[in-house]
Amino acid sequence: MNHSPFPNKTPILPPDQLRNRLLLGAEIAIFAIKPSVALEAIEATQKLPNPRPTDMIKAATLASRAIPAVKNQEKLSDAERMKLTIDLGKIAVMILQQAVLAGLSDIEFLKKTPDLESIRELPAFKELLKALELKKKN
Repeated sequence: MNHSPFPNKTPILPPDQLRNRLLLGAEIAIFAIKPSVALEAIEATQKLPNPRPTDMIKAATLASRAIPAVKNQEKLSDAERMKLTIDLGKIAVMILQQAVLAGLSDIEFLKKTPDLESIRELPAFKELLKALELKKKN
């Protein structure tokens, strides 16, 4: 017998509410030292329509913040740790690139916020900064 208040239906949240819950789940996963769960939640946010630049920044900073948690994953092999680190870095930079396309132009934020420390040395992040600096000059 189905005791659900939504018989035969899964409740559907508006994309903004679902995105917020996924980002909260990613943040909780980081604190619980479960970076692979955080990555899944962040990736899921990218499939939702109409993200706001602030949501993109939050998702990117969460991905970056999850990278140090990978080091604490003793159950993962070195190869799995490396892959997870690379995947988190890639998605963080990809989301920031999308945020720039959506209007993010604060270079100083990208250079100085501690939440992006884990991705600052990535070539793609450096290229993003260079592109923003060129755009600012023109």
